[in-house]
Amino acid sequence: MISIPFSGSKKYSYKYIKPYIETENYKTVYEPFGGSGVLSVNLLNDGLVSRAVVNDYDRFFDDYEEYLDLKDKVVDLGYKAGLKKTSHCSKYHAYYRDENNNIVPLKSRVLHGKDRETIQRIIAENVPEKFWRYFTLGNNFCFSTVAQHDVIRIKDFTMFSSYLKTDKQRAYLDVLKRCEIEHLDYLDFLNKYRDEFDKDCLIIADPPYVNTDQGQYKGKFDEQDTLRLIDELQKLPCDYIFFNRDLDRINKWFDGIDCEIKRTGMRRTKFFTHSAEEYLIYVHKAS
Repeated sequence: MISIPFSGSKKYSYKYIKPYIETENYKTVYEPFGGSGVLSVNLLNDGLVSRAVVNDYDRFFDDYEEYLDLKDKVVDLGYKAGLKKTSHCSKYHAYYRDENNNIVPLKSRVLHGKDRETIQRIIAENVPEKFWRYFTLGNNFCFSTVAQHDVIRIKDFTMFSSYLKTDKQRAYLDVLKRCEIEHLDYLDFLNKYRDEFDKDCLIIADPPYVNTDQGQYKGKFDEQDTLRLIDELQKLPCDYIFFNRDLDRINKWFDGIDCEIKRTGMRRTKFFTHSAEEYLIYVHKAS
């Protein structure tokens, strides 16, 4: 499976979705709330569908390739300045490999003193501020929770860690380019493709969860918005998958609708302070 660092990624749900695709032989998948597009990308990459349409409403990928170029530059400058990449090896420790490939233990992946000043200077001098949020991805230059900050500041960058190469992200982007990309509100997205939806299609809907402040729908995606989405999906002739984590609400929303509900695991939420179960709802409409 291929993926990129992305908050809220559904990559761990792929193994639950794959059997539905194989059983029903869907030809096209549509993601009105695309996020990273990880499900569509892997279904296309594995040859399980011949077409994938991903809605990148907030244009996350518009500057992604340029970000990767900048990341390569920052990493190269970091090594030239004497920084050593650290890797996580336990709950409390990290390490780097010296010039003889020996493991040198550290107390933390976080840089201190002149090393911290170095990475902050490199980013400040070489990366425009509009890219700083991209640099919060992947636990490379800061812990990923920094992405939740309203404003990203140069002082947030304190690490030179984890997998610093961009080859996997570039390979992912190559597959994403084979998808059809839209930049629409989800209702406009559904309306645009309404005439195409049929039994050979599957819609994968991963909307912002009720009363959360997520990505493309700033403010609140409340229960009425969720009910409207479900109503729109029910009107369409194709099957769909829906994600949420509130089982009580799920049971209420889908009462009377023939569907399968599967628990797909635990997900960390809110700065990793607590976990919540994730659920996949599969609605298969009779032919």
